[in-house]
Amino acid sequence: MWVMLEVCVKLVHVRLFSLLVPFFRSYDYLPEEKVVRILNVMTNHPDNPLESGRIKVWAAAVAHVAMNYDDQYRRRALYQSDFISEHFGISPITLNKKSSYVSKLMNETQ
Repeated sequence: MWVMLEVCVKLVHVRLFSLLVPFFRSYDYLPEEKVVRILNVMTNHPDNPLESGRIKVWAAAVAHVAMNYDDQYRRRALYQSDFISEHFGISPITLNKKSSYVSKLMNETQ
């Protein structure tokens, strides 16, 4: 189980984790630290993108970035966006737009 779930105080984090944990378990991959780092950057950004939009879209974008970008948030393309978008029930185009946005936010904080 993800230990960091206990320290997530924002409801949006809990909702995101509730979507992300089953997804990552299906791949037997739990990038706990990376997901928490991504969520913290998104929450602390002046625009706070997590406060608007559909939660499953942000969950898919976080999963995509966590799985397909290295620690410098350069694209590795290990997992097809089609599989991720299908799991979360969103279009691959939406996923790619949102994950590009999240990656950009992560690069700004480096």
